[in-house]
Amino acid sequence: MRILGFEKAWPKLDDEIFTTFRFPRRDLDWLSLELVQVVVNPRSKNRQPLGTAKILAVEPRRFQQNWRATPRAITWEEARLDGFESYEDMLEYMVKRYGEAVVSNRLINRITLKWEERFE
Repeated sequence: MRILGFEKAWPKLDDEIFTTFRFPRRDLDWLSLELVQVVVNPRSKNRQPLGTAKILAVEPRRFQQNWRATPRAITWEEARLDGFESYEDMLEYMVKRYGEAVVSNRLINRITLKWEERFE
């Protein structure tokens, strides 16, 4: 079972169904119906497994270019559901975290997950 890691315990992880955005993997990209282990701080001695979740959907998206909505553009609502106050906050966070990949119009996966089992 593969690990889907988060750097912090986002409030969205309390929801039964939640989303996250990830760039496509070079080896084997995330697959619909795949079971994953959700972990906070996956590469730390403070690693915290939260449980297992099933990927319900993997949808390609892009960040908007020049503030125009383009096909498959990430919407304000998707940014809010992902835990950000606004689309601009999400964009700022993603640029800080991933740099050029965000502004180069690369596809990013919007992954929708549903908890199967939560660890206590």
